Amino acid sequence: MVRLRVKELVAERGLTWKKFAEETGLSKQTVHALISGKMTRLDLKTLHVLCKYFGVSVGELVEYVP
Repeated sequence: MVRLRVKELVAERGLTWKKFAEETGLSKQTVHALISGKMTRLDLKTLHVLCKYFGVSVGELVEYVP
């Protein structure tokens, strides 16, 4: 399974989900899917936005859970 660390990164920065959505320009539906772990597909544009926003590499954002 591949897991995104968005929930943890948002919490570490003390952000609200609404503020996170506003600052990234991602839709509320996308943010909800990212945070709830229900995201089944991630396009490169969204991946780029997340990495740039959090200042992390793809490897720091995505975690492989066997």
